[in-house]
Amino acid sequence: VVSKRFPWRTTDYLSDFFWRFSHASLEQRGEDPTLSTPTPEESQAAMGAFRSFKEKYPAFLPVELSGTPNLLKVAVWDDHQPSNKQAYSAAQRGPRYFVALPPHFVSKFLTGRATRGHFAVEIRRVGPPNPHPGRGRSASGIQTGSVCYLKDTWRIASSEIKKEGNVYARLKKAGVENIPEIICAGDVRDSDSAGPQRTFTSDAEFMSWSIRIDEKRHVTPHVHYRLVLGTIGKPLSQFDSPRQLVEVLRDVLKGMSHICFYYALH
Repeated sequence: VVSKRFPWRTTDYLSDFFWRFSHASLEQRGEDPTLSTPTPEESQAAMGAFRSFKEKYPAFLPVELSGTPNLLKVAVWDDHQPSNKQAYSAAQRGPRYFVALPPHFVSKFLTGRATRGHFAVEIRRVGPPNPHPGRGRSASGIQTGSVCYLKDTWRIASSEIKKEGNVYARLKKAGVENIPEIICAGDVRDSDSAGPQRTFTSDAEFMSWSIRIDEKRHVTPHVHYRLVLGTIGKPLSQFDSPRQLVEVLRDVLKGMSHICFYYALH
């Protein structure tokens, strides 16, 4: 979506744009307030969890942990459909926080959904710093979860397309085997009381000043979405034996057949 051509020397459009941009907040300029830098205590606790996991399962964490990587603190709202039938809203629950390593996967498509994948650990403040660590508490008073995989993407904003987290939750409830374990998933919000982050390009598509490059195509609105999975895998090419390769393919086919049968009934 682009504007119509205008004479910038004799009109105020361009100067007005720069004035508005200079007075806009960081969030209005595109900065994500749900991302932050973890505290030294949070970084230390997270790196301890990453290193411990890599010592036990080196093939499942193919990243370099030497030195101090650029860690990121990520807020994730959990609004996928719960297994019980208690009604609740994501705003009432508040976000869960994860410390993530630099992205392990980054989508390279300019017109894609800007998908990124991170290895991460959940962090919780369970109390003040403890001079006598042990019994489930660290010296910093910060508790970490298991290493997980955090997916950051922009989903298509359509009621006809189910949220990925909801799909995993429904399949799990239906007893479908060999699918990743979901920890939490939800639309990204600037705050507990705010609506989800979404794209606004589609709103400008039919403005009087807008010029559409292709009249037959429409701009698809998207919503910022995060999904955290508790199951971490490794590339299929790294199988240890032919037997393991066949077993993996068997499990995939078994899971896919269960999914097809489930959706055929629903």
